[in-house]
Amino acid sequence: MTHLRAIGFFFLVAGLVSSRVEAATVGLEAFASFSTHSMLAWNDDLELANANGGRFEPLDHSFGYGVGGRFWFSHQWMMRVIWEPLFLESSDPPTGRKLVFDAGTIQLDLAGFLPGRDRGRYGLGMGIGHYSLHGRREYAGVQNAELSGDTFGVQVQGLGEWALNPTLSVTAAAGFRVATISDTQVNGVSPSSKLETDYSGFIARLGLLFAR
Repeated sequence: MTHLRAIGFFFLVAGLVSSRVEAATVGLEAFASFSTHSMLAWNDDLELANANGGRFEPLDHSFGYGVGGRFWFSHQWMMRVIWEPLFLESSDPPTGRKLVFDAGTIQLDLAGFLPGRDRGRYGLGMGIGHYSLHGRREYAGVQNAELSGDTFGVQVQGLGEWALNPTLSVTAAAGFRVATISDTQVNGVSPSSKLETDYSGFIARLGLLFAR
């Protein structure tokens, strides 16, 4: 909920600014996403479990969605805020064991676009993000441990926009994020040997943008 409030605050400020800046534009974006994730520490544990008969899938990618707001200062400079939940899990069906690493994220970027006012625009964006883990460990469908933690990360993406009409555009993005929770807590307690949950990896998005 905190992340959604931040997006609402962004739209409030952007609306106030755009009403006073002639060249400013505000937009609302929704997108589908594909991400890869490092998760080296957890994947090492899953390999050990599989060596003893487990059937866990590696924690290496996720599909998802997101929504966000864009605010153009000019035809070449833009700021955007994005809320993107991450859905990541692995299970061992024969035993009913499951690890879930769902997380909520909010990301703030500054982007610059190449000059030009044709139907396509291309640019580069970079910024920071906040990642909040709300995961769990399950056995036979029953939660037996809560996994939590948070961190700040960075992301860099190539951006594209293709106008369908004056208010609707197709958007695309591809890039990388670095976001590692170095102290993953189990039931609110840090283990003596710290657990690392690493969401770092490739990002790809395809969406629609409504702007005025």
